Amino acid sequence: MRRRVKVIDRSYTNIPFVTYHNNYEKVIDKFTPSKDNLQYKYKCKLYKCKLYEYLSNNSLFESEINNLLSNKVTRKYLTYYNKCFTGYDDIIIKEFINCLKKGTYYKIVNFKVKKKGIYNYIIYNINIEKLLKYSNQRSYIVKDRALEFAGAFYHFGMFLLMYSIMIDELSSNQLELFMNSIAQKVNLSLLGGFGAYFEMEIPVHYSQLYEELSSIRTENEDKLFITFNPENETMEFKIRDSYIFFERYKYEGIGYEQKEKPICNNKYSNSFRITKGKTDKSIKFIYKQASGQETLGRIFGIDEEYIIHPNTLYDSGLYFINDMLLFCFRAIMDKCNFDGIKPSKYTAIDEFIKSFKGKRYITETLIVIALIAFNPESEEDIIKKYLINKEQRDKILNEVKRLRKLSKGENTSSFVYFLKQVGESYVW
Repeated sequence: MRRRVKVIDRSYTNIPFVTYHNNYEKVIDKFTPSKDNLQYKYKCKLYKCKLYEYLSNNSLFESEINNLLSNKVTRKYLTYYNKCFTGYDDIIIKEFINCLKKGTYYKIVNFKVKKKGIYNYIIYNINIEKLLKYSNQRSYIVKDRALEFAGAFYHFGMFLLMYSIMIDELSSNQLELFMNSIAQKVNLSLLGGFGAYFEMEIPVHYSQLYEELSSIRTENEDKLFITFNPENETMEFKIRDSYIFFERYKYEGIGYEQKEKPICNNKYSNSFRITKGKTDKSIKFIYKQASGQETLGRIFGIDEEYIIHPNTLYDSGLYFINDMLLFCFRAIMDKCNFDGIKPSKYTAIDEFIKSFKGKRYITETLIVIALIAFNPESEEDIIKKYLINKEQRDKILNEVKRLRKLSKGENTSSFVYFLKQVGESYVW
């Protein structure tokens, strides 16, 4: 039976979507009356310019939405849109309206237009950390339902954006068809990546684990590059080739056969970080940026282009944050060399130092004790040179014996044990 790790915290930090700008221009074409050809062309151009402006300058849209929300009919339409085309809980639509009323929607959500090749793309991103800050809901509700909030805020935001542009052109009998068209276009959007973190308890002090982790090196910098920050005890993995995830699946015997694509190492698009958690005995994994359909596909072990739409977020398995990040961690470790790892003496030394609390001249004494304890080949020279006084020498040597005895229990690598624990607990 597998043991489950003790989860301290987990959540998404951001969830982005990408769609064609042209999709919404088609809605404008469809619902702009064409009685007069010149007038039709003028109106279409005007509305498309307005769409581009709203998406490029979120504050313009925010001002327009505030005017719309003062109208009870707009709220009625928003509720109807949700009921008929999206089906999110009332708690989520109320939170959306609350964010608009408080003026925090565009602190949480960001829209922009980005040109790539001959196409314009709409980039939507919801910052879950900011939603936690501004939401009226308890934090555990936001964290547990982050995927629903992401999809709902996108749906509702795009509906109101398009409604504010087309409001003068829509007749009552067109409204339901218009809403359906918006819902369809939103659901064509693709998940563009994610940011997430997961924190768990560990059996040793984090500093001990980091000391050993800082000795690992990557096997191939064309696939993985590691940076260390000893001051903050963090390490970051720049993933140059997301195929490492697919290789992990193949190792586990559940991956599909695929031909490896050429490695793209001219930029780092994915960043995975390890740092200390909230307590001394916790570790935090942060997938700061997992971007692109190829990366998603390889993390999920399906194929290179793993398509996730706003309405399929929950069904995709994205809610398994902890297991997903543990899988990514294991895949990264597959590409590292552990030959340089030596069992850390951190716990033994920490316990030893605490026993000297309150004593005078502690620093000098500890330096001498540590020098002798961990350098037995130099013990005789150090004693002859520095420990002339017999009483002092006897005290120092007794402490050396005690430290060596404590250190004997630290002959097993904490990292190797931790990696085994992760392997036993991960079920994704």
